[in-house]
Amino acid sequence: MAKVSIIVPVYNCADFLPRCLESLQNQTFTDCQFVIVDDSSTDGSSDIINRFAECDSRFTVITQPNGGVSAARNTGLAAADSEYIAFVDADDYVVPEFIATLLTAVEKYNADIAMCDYDKVFKTKTDSSVLALDNDVWDTAGSWWLGCVTRSPELWNKLYRRSVIEAAGASFMMNSGEDYMFNTAVATQVKKAVTIKASLYRYVQRKNSIMRTAVASDESYTFINAFVDVHAGNEVYINMAFEAEELLCAYAFTALMHSAEAIGKGTGFYKNQLKVLSVWDGYRTFCKSMAKGTALAEMTAIGSVGKKFAALMRPVFLPASLGFNWLTAAMLPAVQRMIQKRKRGDLEDLI
Repeated sequence: MAKVSIIVPVYNCADFLPRCLESLQNQTFTDCQFVIVDDSSTDGSSDIINRFAECDSRFTVITQPNGGVSAARNTGLAAADSEYIAFVDADDYVVPEFIATLLTAVEKYNADIAMCDYDKVFKTKTDSSVLALDNDVWDTAGSWWLGCVTRSPELWNKLYRRSVIEAAGASFMMNSGEDYMFNTAVATQVKKAVTIKASLYRYVQRKNSIMRTAVASDESYTFINAFVDVHAGNEVYINMAFEAEELLCAYAFTALMHSAEAIGKGTGFYKNQLKVLSVWDGYRTFCKSMAKGTALAEMTAIGSVGKKFAALMRPVFLPASLGFNWLTAAMLPAVQRMIQKRKRGDLEDLI
């Protein structure tokens, strides 16, 4: 049994996959299992995977019917048999010291999770050390979730102790925002975590980078339904320093607005999302704080939202703070379009 399993879901990434798999092979820490889950690729990715597997026994190859990134990751988790788990996306790549550095930090501090910084790689530029992390130790689940998960919910810049994933019963439930939900569930079991200043992951900005599924989504919950479920009754969040439900409302909303699920949706979609969110007692306080800017100031201070996004949200939540959810919902499609427009500068530089 290898010490670390690295799970890679693959769907039609033939142009990027060799670099990804080579970066795994070149890890300075060699006691690894590479679990490659082919989600029925049609572009030659399967042949690439098989060529690597023929030359390196550390590759475990699984081919499954197309079901999307969450199904592929769940399959990978079930097949992984190591003490530690990491995730890498098939269009990205990692530096040779990726696993060695994360593992050293986890073992040095007897931590449950280690998180590193990453670079965003565009066609003509690279944004280095996006998170600007420090070398820190987080000794409570609440501080880890608030300081790190909300700021960097991604799976791929972390190394997890397998026992923590199992204790949390964490799995992937949906194909949009699944990384945040998974990390939030895992955070309930974290006793200690570490962050690493070094940038060890290369996040390639390419068109159609989200793993697509040919199967129509028939999920029985909305994005915020899932968010409410993963937080429900959780003392880790209830006992946080801030008003927990108000803070959770803020993060649920910002996570929704930056999720793929929200793109192109109309007033009815947002009205339903706000209705689900309003089950929390802190919802009205959240709306008032958004309208005043206080909740956004807290999130801006820890880097979870940008100042431009915060300024955009204040007038939008004024109606909801007065009880007119429908009017706020009617404004949110325009906000989503503005968010997408502001991203287009980088979109034009995708690989």
